[in-house]
Amino acid sequence: MNIHGKGIAVVSVFAALAATCAASDNYWLGGADPTLPEAWSDGVPTADDVIHLTADHVDDLSWPDTFVQTVAGWVQESGYSGTVTFPTSPSGSFQSFSITGDAVLSGGTWAHLTNGVSNAQNVWLKVSVGGDLTTASGFSFDVVDKGYSYYYNNSKNSVAGRSPGNSSGTGASHGGQGGVLGEVSSASCYDSYSNPTDLGSASGKSGGFKYGAGAILLSVVGEFRHDGSARASASEGNAAGGSISVTAGSLSGSGSFLANGGTASSKNWCGGGGGRIAIRLTSADCTRASFADRWSGSVFASGGANSSYKNEQAVYCGGAGTVYLEFAADEGHGSLVVDGSGVGRSRCSGVSGAAVLPSGTDAHFGSIAINTRGRLGLVANSRVTVPSFDLVASDGGEFASLRFLGGGELASSRARDELKVSNYAFEAYGAVAFPSGLSVSGTGSLVLGAWSSVDGNLTVRSLRLGLSRVAAGTYTAAQLEEAYGYVSGNGTVVVSTSGDGVRIFLR
Repeated sequence: MNIHGKGIAVVSVFAALAATCAASDNYWLGGADPTLPEAWSDGVPTADDVIHLTADHVDDLSWPDTFVQTVAGWVQESGYSGTVTFPTSPSGSFQSFSITGDAVLSGGTWAHLTNGVSNAQNVWLKVSVGGDLTTASGFSFDVVDKGYSYYYNNSKNSVAGRSPGNSSGTGASHGGQGGVLGEVSSASCYDSYSNPTDLGSASGKSGGFKYGAGAILLSVVGEFRHDGSARASASEGNAAGGSISVTAGSLSGSGSFLANGGTASSKNWCGGGGGRIAIRLTSADCTRASFADRWSGSVFASGGANSSYKNEQAVYCGGAGTVYLEFAADEGHGSLVVDGSGVGRSRCSGVSGAAVLPSGTDAHFGSIAINTRGRLGLVANSRVTVPSFDLVASDGGEFASLRFLGGGELASSRARDELKVSNYAFEAYGAVAFPSGLSVSGTGSLVLGAWSSVDGNLTVRSLRLGLSRVAAGTYTAAQLEEAYGYVSGNGTVVVSTSGDGVRIFLR
C-alpha cells in the first residue's frame, strides 16, 4: 500500500479546492450607489472577496442591507478618509457583519446608522473578525451622537432612552448617573457591566436635546492591534455615553476606547453620565502581568461636565460609567474600574452621579478601582464580592467614593475581613451590608448622609478611625467627627462587639 502516494493525491485535491475558493481583491470605486457592479473592480461583493478602500476613491460607503453579511477580508488604506456605515441592528435580519480573515484599517471611519425616534434600540455596530484586527491612528470606530434621540410627541418635546435627561437640567444616564442639581443622584443606570450592548440616553430640553451615544461591539479571534480610536461618547449637551464591548484573543497598541457622557455648555445644565466599556481577552498568552507591555492606550467612560457656566456652585458632573477588564485566567471575575478623569471637571462643583450596578446584580470582581471623580454605587438587592477588601482601591483623586444608595452588599471571600477605606470616601445613604469591620484612614472619609431627609444609623462590629479604635457604643456623626475626624453627615453610629456579621443601616 502506497501511503505516501495516497497522501499526495489528497493534498492535490485540497490544493485544487483552495485555489477554486481563493479570496479575490475587490476595490471600491466610489459613487453614490454601491449596489451597481461598476462601483466595484470585481462586481458586487461576495463572501469570497477581500474589500479594499483606497485614497483613489474616498467616497462614503453605506453597506446595503441587501449585500452579503460576510466577506473574506477588509483593507482600508491610510489615504482613505470616508465613512463606512453598516446597517447592523439587534432587531433586524442584518445583526452582525463578519470578516472571516484579517482586517487592516489604516484610514477612515466605521459607524452604524443613527437610532430612530423611539425608545427601542434599533442600531449597533457589531462586527466579528476571524483573524487579526489592526487599526492605525488615522482610523476611528465612531458612533458619537448615534444613540437614543429626542423627538416631538403630539407637539411636545420628548427624549428617548432608558434613563434620559430632563428639562430641569438633569443629565441622562447609562453606566453612570447623569448629574443633578445636588450632591446625590437617584437616577437609574442600565445595561451589563461585562457585556454592554445598549445605547446612551438622550438629553432633555435643558441639555439642548442632544442624542446619546451609540454602541460598538467587536469580536476578534486573533490579536486586536488598536492604534486608532473607538468613540462611543456624547459630544455635548448632557446626553449619556454609549457602549463599547470588545472580545479578542489579545489587545495591544496605543489607541483609545471612549464612552464619555456629554459636557453641557449653558446655565444649570449638569453633565451626562458615562457609558459602559468591557474588554475581555481570551488568549492564555495575554496575561494581566504582560498587559502593561502590550497596551499603552486610554480607556475612559467618564461623566460629562459643564464647559462654560461660571458659577461653580450650581452644577455637577455626571457620574463616570464602568470599565471592565477580564483575562482568560480571571475565569469570569475581571476587574472593575470607575474613573472620571477622562473629562475635565471644568466649571462643576462636584460629581453627583455614580456608576450604579442595577438592583439584582450579583457580581464577583477580582479587584475594584475607584479613581478620580469616580463613584461606584450599590443599591438594594445588589451584591459585590471581592477576594479581599484589600483589592478595593483608589488613586486618591477628588470625589472618589464607594456609595451605597438605599441598600447593597459588599462582601469579601476572606473570613472576618476588614474594609479599609483609604484615599476614597465610604458614603452610606440607606441600608448597607458587609461581613466585618470598617476602618477609615489616610485621606479616606466616612460620609453618613440623610436619604430623603431621614437620618439614619450605622452599625458595625468594629470601627477604626485613623489610628484610633472606636469603643462599643452609640455615637452621632458629629461626635465621631469631633473626636476622631474622618466622618461627616448627620447619621448615628452604633459600634457593636457581638455578632458574626456586620450590617450598616441608614433609614
